[in-house]
Amino acid sequence: MDQRWNRWMVVALLTMLVVVTALIGLNESSIQQAQELCLQNGGMPQVSRDILTVNWSFSCTT
Repeated sequence: MDQRWNRWMVVALLTMLVVVTALIGLNESSIQQAQELCLQNGGMPQVSRDILTVNWSFSCTT
């Protein structure tokens, strides 16, 4: 039983790691896209982000 539980925990932790990594990547991609669009429209992007880009805010001043 312990071996089965340990395997389940390893699989669950690896799955969570993959999901968190994917979400961080998507957030970073969104930030980059917003900055590029702001620059294309003649604005100046201002980004404020916390660690791992989980909590961020964006503004574009023209």
